Amino acid sequence: MNTHVISNVITSGSSGNIRCGVFITDQFGTIQFVQFADESLRVSQGIARGVNIYSTELGMYFNKVNESGAQIFALNPPGLPERLFHLSKIQENDESSGWIGVIYLKSDEERQEPTHSEKLVRLLSMRRAHEMLNVMTPVYGTLQMLKRNTESRNDRRLIELAEKELLKGKAHVNDFLKINNFGELKATGITVESFIRILQEKLNVQLPEAVPYVIWRFPEVEEIQLKMEPDSVCIAVFFLLKKCIDYLKGAGKICLSFEKSESDEVQLKIRHAYQTASFSDDEEMQFYTDIAKKVLQKQGGYLHKSKEELVLHLPVS
Repeated sequence: MNTHVISNVITSGSSGNIRCGVFITDQFGTIQFVQFADESLRVSQGIARGVNIYSTELGMYFNKVNESGAQIFALNPPGLPERLFHLSKIQENDESSGWIGVIYLKSDEERQEPTHSEKLVRLLSMRRAHEMLNVMTPVYGTLQMLKRNTESRNDRRLIELAEKELLKGKAHVNDFLKINNFGELKATGITVESFIRILQEKLNVQLPEAVPYVIWRFPEVEEIQLKMEPDSVCIAVFFLLKKCIDYLKGAGKICLSFEKSESDEVQLKIRHAYQTASFSDDEEMQFYTDIAKKVLQKQGGYLHKSKEELVLHLPVS
């Protein structure tokens, strides 16, 4: 998929820079998302949310990409500049779960600058995250009401368990909203020890099953004052850690080591504890690494990544 074209089309919409548009369908061809700067083009192609794409003039192109998964077609409307139609499958669990279609001017193909697919992920994840929070909030309120009105100890235990899992889910969704919209970060003073407690608490609440697989080391750095916005760095580290744990094999463990360098800065090193092994370098890992880099750079820190180690240089007071 040409993610730089898709990203630019979607994310430039608010500024009016895009001249065509994008739509997303489910696996049956029903359009779920539409964003077009050129309204006349959208109307002429019959594209609207809820419409089945197979009933439009673009429907004939979908069968042509069943084998290849992605293809670009030339659209030549009479008397208008040539447009390109980029059609790609959205893959999930090795099965087709939908389609992304992008229509843009052929002249834009040379003009577009490649960008990371992060912008596309940001748009879609924030949209879904808000929808999930809207569902979770009344469910949580209902559980609290049930807990107040029940006298059964066993029922209260089950309700509290459901509350705990729901809060965990809300925390994950809120994290995704935050990493997509950190905005301006205000650095505050916090000791290494306090930051570690925040990170450990987050791990205990949101990923308790991973706690036995994490080793903490922080020799003689507990009282060093960091100067950063702790929540943003904590979320960035959490996503990196979760991804690293996903790829553990056998009895492997991940080590988080807070160390003081010769230049008196604090480094958080994430690596395998008892074995020499490399971390995943897939697109998801690249996305989380990019997020961590940006969060740190906004606050005077930076991140270095090698095959076997992630090193976060944390800003100090």
